[in-house]
Amino acid sequence: MPHLRHRYLSELLVKALKHSPIVGVFGQRQTGKTTMISSIAKEYVSLDRQGNLNLAQNEPMKFFANRLHPFAIDECQMAPEIFPEIKEQVRVLSKPGQFILSGSVRFTSRRAIRESLTGRIFKLELLPMSWAENSSITLNSIPILVGTRKKEKIILDYLNQRNSLKFHGKLKDFMSMGGLPGICYSRDQQIRENKWSIHLETLLERDLRLILNTKLSYPRIYTVLSELAKFQGKILDHSLISKKSRISRATLSLLLRSFEALYLIRRVEIIGGRKGELVFFEDQGLASFLCKDEVSNQMFYRNALFANIFPQFHYRPEIMTQTTHFQTKNNSTIDLVFNGKFGKIGYIAEDDDRASLASKNTATRFTKKHSNSKVFIAHQGKSIHVINEQIFSVPMHLLF
Repeated sequence: MPHLRHRYLSELLVKALKHSPIVGVFGQRQTGKTTMISSIAKEYVSLDRQGNLNLAQNEPMKFFANRLHPFAIDECQMAPEIFPEIKEQVRVLSKPGQFILSGSVRFTSRRAIRESLTGRIFKLELLPMSWAENSSITLNSIPILVGTRKKEKIILDYLNQRNSLKFHGKLKDFMSMGGLPGICYSRDQQIRENKWSIHLETLLERDLRLILNTKLSYPRIYTVLSELAKFQGKILDHSLISKKSRISRATLSLLLRSFEALYLIRRVEIIGGRKGELVFFEDQGLASFLCKDEVSNQMFYRNALFANIFPQFHYRPEIMTQTTHFQTKNNSTIDLVFNGKFGKIGYIAEDDDRASLASKNTATRFTKKHSNSKVFIAHQGKSIHVINEQIFSVPMHLLF
């Protein structure tokens, strides 16, 4: 059952409540925010319910009267009227753990909320479940081991230990169903697709219009998102998407920012010589639903790397990483590079059962240029090889 899955973010939430009067838990609708915050809060209210919303909008002081702390307010972006009252309550009493605010829209996209909470809230983001999280497997420690500059033998021992863990289902099934508990646990494809349709209609017809004043119809916005799904993991061609969806470049730019604000997509900058950016969907099930065409093996495994490795860095805010894609002008590529205070960790996706010569050469050039770096070549075979102290050839699932 989805409610029984332990979420990686839960420890960070409990810790944050000990230090901050307001903790925000944000993420795409259906990620499991409600289940997590309602299990921790002493009192929970959702503003998706009209009666709660009316009270919050019209009588915010009465809405907050005699609440137990932590008091969780779900989909709080629906009522900006409550935020001046929250601001006043934590000004008068600044003790930690008073409010848990949950939302499916980034607060930075709503001015009234942003100005009330600046400097007063500890923000956390709940991602869709990764394959490991869905399988109840502990968060992969490779980023920590590399960050503490452990010797390759310790990293190798950890990977061999990881090899004993059992993942639920196949990677392709996981990528198709995604990691939103409210949707992915519907095993009947027809029911699941109906849930995706309702999910998108809520996001694009209601939530998006909270942050973007647009006259674009739902089908036009849907088309833009579908075109982005076809470009997932590739260098984004803004002109082509603009042409196919019949909207201007300026409007496309606004929509991209809005999709980010709804936690639908994440943009990744390209470094290494090529200019541009990549787009990854926060949830692969949504991308699969939107993009009915088969993707190439290269793009499939690149997208799988993002869905399953990005959370390992995201849920460790102390290592402060930037996610990038490395590509030179002659197309030498490292699919994901995480830059942090530990240096750089690169991941290359292979669709073969071993590391190719091209990947080894790219990894070698990269590590020579960046001495404080390591590269993991993720292949589809079963053997682990230490190419040198900076380059590892590893079965992909062991890195998840």
